[in-house]
Amino acid sequence: MQEDPVSRVASPLLLILLMVIVPLLIGTMVLDVSQRSTADNAVQEFSQEARSTGYISQANYQNLVTALSTTNKSYTVKMLHRAKTATPVYGNDGKATGKYTTTYVAYNQDDIFTKLDDGEDYVMKNGDFFDISVASQQPMTGFSYFGAFTGQGPNLGMKIICKAGGMVGNTKR
Repeated sequence: MQEDPVSRVASPLLLILLMVIVPLLIGTMVLDVSQRSTADNAVQEFSQEARSTGYISQANYQNLVTALSTTNKSYTVKMLHRAKTATPVYGNDGKATGKYTTTYVAYNQDDIFTKLDDGEDYVMKNGDFFDISVASQQPMTGFSYFGAFTGQGPNLGMKIICKAGGMVGNTKR
């Protein structure tokens, strides 16, 4: 029986593919999952701390940055604080009706960092809302390799994105 020249070349290439590239893809995807989990845990802890205590301190923010840095990626952090304000409703006679109009005033990370940079804690009240969103600036390694291997391009755009937030309550201050 005579061997086909195509199978002579294809068999070793397929073997190399299975023995080298597939474990590399699996390993980098496991790393991606680990990095995403680490980032998500850091964001959830930061959000929970900020919402349960009612403030953001420089130390708390630094803990978030330190935890995120363990993933060896750089991140864009966006924070939004919506402060609840209640305004009394007045009747035609100019007297308070006993009802209130509730509105929310938005403060972004620039407002928060202004306080932190001045060495102060950023304080929130019960009933306010706090949200944080963190996105890696680089794509995840495993998905980049997978994209290059499958012909979809090395940058599939898959980034680590973590979001957390909710109502501020039970403040200790």
